[in-house]
Amino acid sequence: MAYVFRDGRFWTNCARRRKRVAALIARPQCAIVLTTGEKMASFRGRSVIHNPDEAGWNELKSWFYAALAGTNKDPDDDMARAFETFLDGPNQLIIETEPELVVSFNFGKFAARAQAAIAASLAL
Repeated sequence: MAYVFRDGRFWTNCARRRKRVAALIARPQCAIVLTTGEKMASFRGRSVIHNPDEAGWNELKSWFYAALAGTNKDPDDDMARAFETFLDGPNQLIIETEPELVVSFNFGKFAARAQAAIAASLAL
């Protein structure tokens, strides 16, 4: 899922009908897991769902959609502008999540240490 990290928060979007929306309304606690290569980080936090009916929606969607689509960096990119227009469809919501706890994990280090431990145990 695509996201923007700004002001210490993760920002994502989805259609109102998605099951995750109902789940976050019922229980706003969530986790966001990011991976890159052999590294992973899990962020636990609480989500706030923003919708077109609330004050400040136009300002929020303007910066968020531009950041997510890339038009904030290259406003002349036709594909990015088309994507930004697509994001601004009916029934879209923006989800803001402020992380409270971060847990990281390095698969590469884990695998190397596990292999060393197995090799050491076999040498006994």
